[in-house]
Amino acid sequence: MAVEQEYPPFPSVIAELARYGVTLEEYADSIWTDVQGQWHGDDCGCTDDRCIGYHHEAHEDCGCFPVQLDRYLEDWLAAGRSTDGPD
Repeated sequence: MAVEQEYPPFPSVIAELARYGVTLEEYADSIWTDVQGQWHGDDCGCTDDRCIGYHHEAHEDCGCFPVQLDRYLEDWLAAGRSTDGPD
């Protein structure tokens, strides 16, 4: 299924997910259950669609995404799945 998104996250977010063998579709589906495969977050990878300008400025790194990704991976591994990425 192709991801239909109005504002896709920065390529670095997609690349970080890929390091762990996670697709954007899988990540989005784990957060939003109303519409599969659609990204509703901000460009920085945060699930809050107003992160840039509220949590940080556009030129700054997002502190939310790494925490959210860690939680996602913990849940993913707890469910008995594996990742292809580091650690």
